[in-house]
Amino acid sequence: MIEYRIATETELQMVVETHIQCFPDYFLTSLGNKLLYSYYKCFFIERNLFAVAFDNGKMIGFAMGHLCPSEARQNFERENAVLLFFRLLALCIKLDKNALERCTSRLFRKKTAGNNLSFSAQADATLLSIGVLEEYRRQQVASQLVAEFESLLKQYHVKSYTSSVRKENVKIQAFYNRLGFIVIEEASDGIRYLKGI
Repeated sequence: MIEYRIATETELQMVVETHIQCFPDYFLTSLGNKLLYSYYKCFFIERNLFAVAFDNGKMIGFAMGHLCPSEARQNFERENAVLLFFRLLALCIKLDKNALERCTSRLFRKKTAGNNLSFSAQADATLLSIGVLEEYRRQQVASQLVAEFESLLKQYHVKSYTSSVRKENVKIQAFYNRLGFIVIEEASDGIRYLKGI
């Protein structure tokens, strides 16, 4: 039987390992285990909004986010500035597509809303990531993780939250539509959703 609950700090490494399995081609994954752990820990320390799913002691998925405003990402970048610089440099030298896109988008970011998934509207909370191991997909695990995430948000009296999706990710768009998310903003490469709880 699958168990859904809030994560503990000792389970953050399992979140990292699950992330790596779920998102092998994602930019954060390319940063490596140590930086990915630091990234998630900054969000965990700020406010533990990590819902996790276990099957017989094995983490099979997670959903995580933050209340708004959040300084977790800035804290991560500040605390790991040197390591991030050298890791990004190494990835760019290897012509890693994700790293090159991230670096150029940061260097040449326009100040208008709606580019690079930088939306203008604000919300009380944001769902940043949902990851479910391949063998547990299409079994309602992601839906249950979202429900557990929403239970965490209710403890902070959050009434609605947002999530952003890249336009090419049609599977997650369909998933959000099924769960009652509504589109509130579109950018050149992304869509922002809102869901009431």
